[in-house]
Amino acid sequence: MTWPAVIEHLDLHDAIHVGHSTGGGEVVRYLARHGEHRVAKAAIISAVPRYQRGLSLEQGHWLARFRPV
Repeated sequence: MTWPAVIEHLDLHDAIHVGHSTGGGEVVRYLARHGEHRVAKAAIISAVPRYQRGLSLEQGHWLARFRPV
């Protein structure tokens, strides 16, 4: 069962969504896809964006900002 399906099945309202690391991206993605009508607050802690397939470093991918060590 997916996260949105669980929220709907339990009929949750005014929920507080908290995401750490890549979980922060999941919170943002949930809000973008499903809206905020069931969400009271969202906390995004030390978020790391997910890697996007097909976007090369030359095309401005966020990893291009880091230099190899």
